[in-house]
Amino acid sequence: MVVFRALGPEAAFVTIAFLAFMMLLGYYAYRKRVGFTLQDFFLASKLLGFLILGLSLFAVQYSGNSFIGYAAKSYRAGAFFLAYPAFMIALLIGILLLAPPLINLGSKRGYTSPGDFLEDRWLGYKPLIIITLICLFWGAFMQFFEQFYAMGYLGSELSGGVLSWEVMVILYSIAVIAYILLGGFRGAAIVQAVQGAIMLAGLVLMLTLLPAAFGLSYSEAFQKLASIAPAKVAVPKKAILYNLWYSVIVLVMLGAILYPQMIQHYLAVRNPKTLKRMITIMFPCYFFTATSLWLFGLFGAAVIPGLGKMESERVVPLLIRAIAGSGEVGYAASIVVTNAILCATLSTVGGCLIALGMLIAKDIYKRFVNPMAPEARAINISRICMIIIVIAGTIAALRPVATIWRLTEIKFELLMQAFTPVVLGLYLARLRPKPVFIGCLVGLVLAVSLTVAGMPKPYGIHAGLWGLIANLAISLGGSYLTKPTEEELRRGQEIIRDSKIFKGAT
Repeated sequence: MVVFRALGPEAAFVTIAFLAFMMLLGYYAYRKRVGFTLQDFFLASKLLGFLILGLSLFAVQYSGNSFIGYAAKSYRAGAFFLAYPAFMIALLIGILLLAPPLINLGSKRGYTSPGDFLEDRWLGYKPLIIITLICLFWGAFMQFFEQFYAMGYLGSELSGGVLSWEVMVILYSIAVIAYILLGGFRGAAIVQAVQGAIMLAGLVLMLTLLPAAFGLSYSEAFQKLASIAPAKVAVPKKAILYNLWYSVIVLVMLGAILYPQMIQHYLAVRNPKTLKRMITIMFPCYFFTATSLWLFGLFGAAVIPGLGKMESERVVPLLIRAIAGSGEVGYAASIVVTNAILCATLSTVGGCLIALGMLIAKDIYKRFVNPMAPEARAINISRICMIIIVIAGTIAALRPVATIWRLTEIKFELLMQAFTPVVLGLYLARLRPKPVFIGCLVGLVLAVSLTVAGMPKPYGIHAGLWGLIANLAISLGGSYLTKPTEEELRRGQEIIRDSKIFKGAT
């Protein structure tokens, strides 16, 4: 008989000790700062090695919404959501498209934020810079916001209802803001690297102990799923589902690479050799984690059937409670797994928060509001803004209004409209600022309009992709059918040239 056991006071003690350790690492990073400058606060003066950056980027990308929301999507969709491991590998391909030229440019032209690249590439054309920053801000804030949902589901479920959703969200918010304000990007990256390692350990434990908790092997669980819900393991018969499968892969591949927290990691890399070493760490971590979470969703559908759309967000916490109820070894392991998911959540919250602070203080305040502001003032403004963002995110997430996966789709549909000015701007010298701005604007309007009109996936293709198609058509057509100015063409050629040349430290 399966016993769903809530975690007790000793689990809370371990979690509190862990959070204290994270804050101690933030203080350590504060002591290691190199001056009080924007480059040090937001990029750690590019002094972090490939191991820290690789594990940190992995931890930022895999988050509480992955553990809670993506596993829940696998629960609802069944084997069809094998798109999840596929789009995480596609994401690495997208990283290779954007990161190497941006690393070269950042080193040669001194970028410390996405706004530096946008202003340089697009000759200070404010409408395009602002609309692109809005897309980037949206992506980071929605990723940040999703983590609060995951915090609530995880904490309230595993505590057996002793601690409410609201209490868990508030407690985790206090913890993450503490180490971010202390250590900046250096503190966030070091903490996230540790959190990434703990995440992997928790996954291994959960994969190992789940069969024993339910008395079923994975193959037996899938056979059971085939008998109780055959549609979840059957090959899709409708062509529209295949469109949706490919649409999801493209949506993530072209959207997730534009997270400002990921761009921040690219700019913090000293040279492309460091990126290659980072990828050797990230590839197996990405594939293993995505495949494991997909398996958890299918396993949960077999052993805990009948959960509704919103209830399915509880599937991973329920699986952990079953492990906790399997014996004392399982109970101890469930505490580790719980803290692994906590790591996933806090690492992404931290990464998003420092990136949002960078966008507000460096790319908006210092660029458009007060260009003469001292760097120390900009850093302090970013800290104030981060506190405000945490408070806003906490309030907004106190009651869930949609599944985590749906929030993820909406996030990427608007974020990916920045693909043209950020990515294509690195490769096409003929692109002109005004057509690219109009393309981004039309893409955003189309994506939002289709969703509001109740057509989020026409023909199985996400509204954001239809928006991107319009975006590309206008940006490319407007740029190539009109003659660029000499300055526009020269700047485009300079960017492409410098994106291929690296003269920094090896």
